[in-house]
Amino acid sequence: MNYTSKEIFDFMRKTSLTQGQVDSFYKLLEQGAELNTVASFLGLTDKSTSAETEQEIKVSKYKLSERSLKSLEGVNPNLVKVVERAIELTEQDFLVLEGVRSKEQCYINYGKGRTAAQCSAKGVPTKYAQPSLSKVTWLNNPLASKHVTGNAVDLVSYPINWNTISKFTTISKAMKQAAKELGVDLEWGGDWTKKDYPHFEL
Repeated sequence: MNYTSKEIFDFMRKTSLTQGQVDSFYKLLEQGAELNTVASFLGLTDKSTSAETEQEIKVSKYKLSERSLKSLEGVNPNLVKVVERAIELTEQDFLVLEGVRSKEQCYINYGKGRTAAQCSAKGVPTKYAQPSLSKVTWLNNPLASKHVTGNAVDLVSYPINWNTISKFTTISKAMKQAAKELGVDLEWGGDWTKKDYPHFEL
């Protein structure tokens, strides 16, 4: 079946094309190219009335930001692949807030909600104690987080929203689907007894 100009322009509106692709598109039209030729150039496949074909030409709504890509540096390659696939699947845009965690950041996190004595008992310098704050980690060993070894990431919806749990759930669905497709064992902190909604680990 032949494509119509409306179908082609609808596809273009949903697709992130480079300026070079756009220029080439208009050049093809000026040269009198058939619409099916133009459609093929843009990456459209043969039409079908089936939902399966519709899924084939579906274009991802989102892509990882520079900040997210920076946060993925040093993270386990398998986990990076899951995140990269998840951003293609997700119905909720997200930001990679943290990947590899430094020793100092582990100390900072452990010190929140704990006294100097509690920190000292676990080998954490007392300067990191912040008993007036809420706890953010319940690890017995302050350095036991899988973030330290690059086997965990924290994701949050974008624009950032910490209070809407449904946004975290939507992100988790994409992450779980991506992990399943890639054959990667993945845990979500939202499934734990002590909830950690942004957290995903191998």
